[in-house]
Amino acid sequence: MRVLATTFPGWGHLVPMLGVLRALLAAGHEVSVATHPEFHPALAALGLPAVPAGLAEAELHAEHLRRWPETATRPPAE
Repeated sequence: MRVLATTFPGWGHLVPMLGVLRALLAAGHEVSVATHPEFHPALAALGLPAVPAGLAEAELHAEHLRRWPETATRPPAE
């Protein structure tokens, strides 16, 4: 089976998937992870092939503020 996982380029998004991805690899499946290239070295260190996709964290934050500028001035509790 061929599996393509997608993740935000951050550890908190990747780590919960690692057990499943490693189990798939151990069972002989082909696994790749699609994420922004800035996160590819981390994937390579874990032995996971990477596919370029999506935006970097700073780009995602900028896009969020562009769409919802009012969120820049709200307290975190809101």
